[in-house]
Amino acid sequence: MESFLAVIGIILTYYLLIYLLIVPGFTLFYAIKLIHTASSTGRYLASLLLTVNIYCILMAISLDPAHVLWKDYIVALIALLIAPLEFLFISGFIPGTKARQKKEVLHAIPFALISVTLASAAIINGSSPTMYIFDRQSGLLFAMNCLVLVQHIMYAALTTGLIFSTRVKSALQSGSIDKDRIRICRKMAILHSLSIFFGAITVAISHEMYFLLVIALTLYVLTVVAGIIRKPAMFLTNAGTAQKQKYRKTRLDEGVIEQYFLEIESALCEEELFRDTAISLNALAKHLNLPVHHVSQVINHRLKMSFSSYVNQLRVDFAKRILLNPDSSASIIDICYESGFSSKTTFNTVFKKLTGRTPSDLRN
Repeated sequence: MESFLAVIGIILTYYLLIYLLIVPGFTLFYAIKLIHTASSTGRYLASLLLTVNIYCILMAISLDPAHVLWKDYIVALIALLIAPLEFLFISGFIPGTKARQKKEVLHAIPFALISVTLASAAIINGSSPTMYIFDRQSGLLFAMNCLVLVQHIMYAALTTGLIFSTRVKSALQSGSIDKDRIRICRKMAILHSLSIFFGAITVAISHEMYFLLVIALTLYVLTVVAGIIRKPAMFLTNAGTAQKQKYRKTRLDEGVIEQYFLEIESALCEEELFRDTAISLNALAKHLNLPVHHVSQVINHRLKMSFSSYVNQLRVDFAKRILLNPDSSASIIDICYESGFSSKTTFNTVFKKLTGRTPSDLRN
């Protein structure tokens, strides 16, 4: 048994050395590149990577169950920054989900309040590490770690809701979102959930299990760094900015835009491809034998809307004509599928969003 524990100790020691010497170096290098970009999401990602690394290093070198350490509370405070930074990064990284700037500061409130509370307690009670309020037996550290877990679970739910939202699924089907953006976000969400699980084990069972949490967060950092190495441009610009830059590099003449738009309009309106539930930006581009980004650019330039918004508008207009036709006896569900919608729920939601009324209200 002792030899087994010795082997585990050697493995963990080597792992700790690799982490402390290699991972922070990679992270710092790419974090500096991200900070110097004009992208707010890039700066959020840089802050996230640096925060996770500081957290892991402090977890690896400062946990000592026999003594009360101020570093334990600093670790818990730093953990309160990780989930909000991830949420802010992903909300700006995925097109159409950017949080309002005025509300971004609200995510720092828990960290600020608890920092002020701990600082006030330290000033009032003195800085002795043996004072009761900061002793582990007082339950304060345990309560803080529980608060961190609850916060991470809540943010994990919010992030998962963003990544798997109906809007994102529709954009993926239409080809208006880079699949690699969603792929990296999903990997981050999975590894974050794994770290929450190991964090719960660390808090509830034993602090000696902290290395599982550190390993999960290391994989988290390495996954993001690998993504930056593979596709740096994707992380160095906001989703919307990247789209504008792409169009700027492939700017079309007005005459070409007009010609392409007539072809797009003919395919969608005259051939009624919008009624095909499987129609997507990629499928339309293939049908017209045009580059996907040109089709997207033309629609955005001429109509000031995305491909999916344009298709939904055509579908709603088609459904309205049937609903307002007194000779039509088609049911709502039949009109839904005839118009190109794949479900009645989506049909009702989109119809009400564009007209302010439900299909049933319009018919009545």
